Amino acid sequence: MRIVDLRRLVTRKMRFPLGFAVAMALATSGCGPSTSNDRPHAATSEQGPLAQTAAERSQPQTPAQREARASLFAAVDAMIANCEVDAELCTVSRCANNEQRQFLEPYDDGSRQRAPLLDAWAELLVSDDAARATVGAYVVGGLMRSISLDGSRPVVPPSTAKALIESLADLPRFHAARSVMGVTHAAALAGELDALLTAVASHTHDEALFPIIYGSMLRYARLTGFPPLQLALEQSATPRIAAAIMSAPRALVDATPAEQATLCEWVRPFIAEARPSVANEAANTMIWCGGAFIDALLDHAAAQVDASTMDKNLTIPLRGICASSRGARPRGSAAQCARNLQILETAVLNPELSEGARVQALVSVHRQRPDEATLKLAKTAQRQPQERLRFRAAAIVKSLTSSRP
Repeated sequence: MRIVDLRRLVTRKMRFPLGFAVAMALATSGCGPSTSNDRPHAATSEQGPLAQTAAERSQPQTPAQREARASLFAAVDAMIANCEVDAELCTVSRCANNEQRQFLEPYDDGSRQRAPLLDAWAELLVSDDAARATVGAYVVGGLMRSISLDGSRPVVPPSTAKALIESLADLPRFHAARSVMGVTHAAALAGELDALLTAVASHTHDEALFPIIYGSMLRYARLTGFPPLQLALEQSATPRIAAAIMSAPRALVDATPAEQATLCEWVRPFIAEARPSVANEAANTMIWCGGAFIDALLDHAAAQVDASTMDKNLTIPLRGICASSRGARPRGSAAQCARNLQILETAVLNPELSEGARVQALVSVHRQRPDEATLKLAKTAQRQPQERLRFRAAAIVKSLTSSRP
């Protein structure tokens, strides 16, 4: 039997105030165990009414729920006994008999349905047993990023979604980060996005989770999640939340032309937003939108350069339009890429712009076009009076010349 590591246990009173980068990394790039399919899917309709208390939830209402709960809790107990469970960092690892994989496999291959687990998952998340709560957040939270794999529309009772929403509000920080996508998915499927936003709206110190919530709203509810997103923006008073809302459309997997048109037209005016972080995310979304929306972004950037008001936060998104030195697939057409580079070159050579904007413009040119023309531009920039610009230009000259055969 493995010893459960609870030495660094965080208390349940610690709501989830984690840093933006940590939350995004945990919740969007593999937090919890990976499954065979990260695409959002609907749950099956095999779902009974939710009991209203923890005691009642311990007695599921349907045979499917009772069987799912018994199977889940047996697997959880096996993982606690044979795996290393870290209740502070919310991890489950080094299982002696591969217990975690054994539990996940039938859900990954579709032989078992995920939806009947929802009530038992809510029960685990609020468990006073720290090890059980950790396994619930790490293992089941990762699994519930896609509540079913068959593509059907799910049936998730509102009471089930509300139980999960309530549990999310009280989770320690890493537990919340690993559970938030699944909880948002359940809320979207049950039509309880307003309840989700209401529950977390008062936690202004928990803004790091909002980008995940907003993106998941569109990912799972499609345009049904758009009105709550609009309302959230109207009620937002902070740049971080507004920026998170601007980034949300990019979480929409395989967006249809109609979905893109609706969301992209809505975001477009915010490329001129006075708050740099909001404008930055709006610009990134315009690039995701593509086509005429990239043209609109380039029109805005050109006007900013001509007026000598371009901010460095605008030059950074522009590097995503064309292929970078890392071989990223270009979002823009050949004509758009050529215009983008011309705008950035003009910014580099404009002495009226801030040094930060000129430096980032040069970096953006280099990342998209590491060639002789950029080498010439960098050599010209080396003769400019601004010290940081000269330093960056010298580094680019060295990079381009040292890579020659």
